[in-house]
Amino acid sequence: MSLAHRTTVLALVAACAVLAPATAGHATAQPQPPSPARIVIENFGFTPAVLKVSPGQKVTVVNRDDAPHTVTADGPATFNTGTITAGGTKTFTAPLRHGSHPYFCNIHQFMAGRLDVR
Repeated sequence: MSLAHRTTVLALVAACAVLAPATAGHATAQPQPPSPARIVIENFGFTPAVLKVSPGQKVTVVNRDDAPHTVTADGPATFNTGTITAGGTKTFTAPLRHGSHPYFCNIHQFMAGRLDVR
């Protein structure tokens, strides 16, 4: 093999090594969606009182009380489950805007919680 031919082969091998994925032959980790976020209404309170979520994450609300409730944004955020019947479940989408988003029950306004979007 001539020196020019060897140089060309070595250059091609080096180019393939640079262009090949670093994980060739290995399974690559796929991005996982955020774990489901959940608010439980029980004894006329929200658990957790402060829920940390990602922007746009789905939040499921479970009503374990015998009374209807809502999760209604208190401020510029615009999430609202509407009425969740006793024993019912509803889902809403967390705001896209980072920050603290207080909420309350529109039926029992002494009930309050906060959604922290980070």
